[in-house]
Amino acid sequence: MEQLKLGKSEVYSSRIIYGCMRLNDKNISSEKVNADSLIKEVFNYGVNHFDLADIYGYGGCESIFSKSLKKNSSFRNKIILTSKCGIVLKNQSQNIKYYDLSFDHIVKSVEGSLSRLKTDYLDFLLLHRPDYLLNPEEISKAFDSLKKSGKVRYFGVSNFSVSQIVMLEKYLNESINVCQIEINLKNIESYTNG
Repeated sequence: MEQLKLGKSEVYSSRIIYGCMRLNDKNISSEKVNADSLIKEVFNYGVNHFDLADIYGYGGCESIFSKSLKKNSSFRNKIILTSKCGIVLKNQSQNIKYYDLSFDHIVKSVEGSLSRLKTDYLDFLLLHRPDYLLNPEEISKAFDSLKKSGKVRYFGVSNFSVSQIVMLEKYLNESINVCQIEINLKNIESYTNG
């Protein structure tokens, strides 16, 4: 499969990225379809980039993915792992979903993802959704800390507009290398909103 260099990074990704949002769905993680064999099959077709998020399956998708990493120690060096942070899901004490791109939340999310994935680093960390109350200086501080510690190699955003990216980049020491856009049969807004 053809590969593309992502932004200013040194990473070459397959043109298709496998989204792992549904790895813990019953129809995938069942006796009929094993998540580990699914990941290996996708990789054998030339897909080397896997997209996760701290909220997918309430962290369960990252835990399931880690089993593939554990079974084959050399697999981690052959793939690109992306995770996302910034969405805080509803819980029993709080009945609202909200966004949090604070320094503490970003760092805590990455540490949680690394723990669940049982790996030392992410190739990419994306901010999952724009938080209209974000503090770009806190994001910059979080990115710098994560880069310096070796926990994240590169950074990006998901579902940000061009103007939001331009604003954020003014504060960052790290480049935004990826802008993931949600496009599917039910959501074509990205085609119509510029």
